[in-house]
Amino acid sequence: MRPIKVKAKGKVSEILSNISSIKKREVHDRIMMSTRINNALKESGFSAKQLAEMTGKTEADVEGWLSGHEDINLSTLSLIGDALKCDLLSNEDTRPNYFVPIGTVRVSEKSFYDNSTLSYEY
Repeated sequence: MRPIKVKAKGKVSEILSNISSIKKREVHDRIMMSTRINNALKESGFSAKQLAEMTGKTEADVEGWLSGHEDINLSTLSLIGDALKCDLLSNEDTRPNYFVPIGTVRVSEKSFYDNSTLSYEY
């Protein structure tokens, strides 16, 4: 299947062009980490509710991690990794890619929903 390209137009394009490269990198990294957490959660067979219980966090916190809208500190990443029995910070990630599209960023992954390839650009 061909990648889907999402390009900003008009006012959205103007707004995105004013975002600093640091902020773009921050958004990219947050989405990539949420993808890793989604992958690990899917592989573990646990639900988001169960992850919340295992980590002592709220379901809203977990949904924030999974969507990429919530910042995660290293202590929390360690807590999540311990609960899911994985190393979220390792560069040696051999798991399949499941991407949950939540915004427009420059990243290509396999869709969490239908296994098609998605390409997002700023």
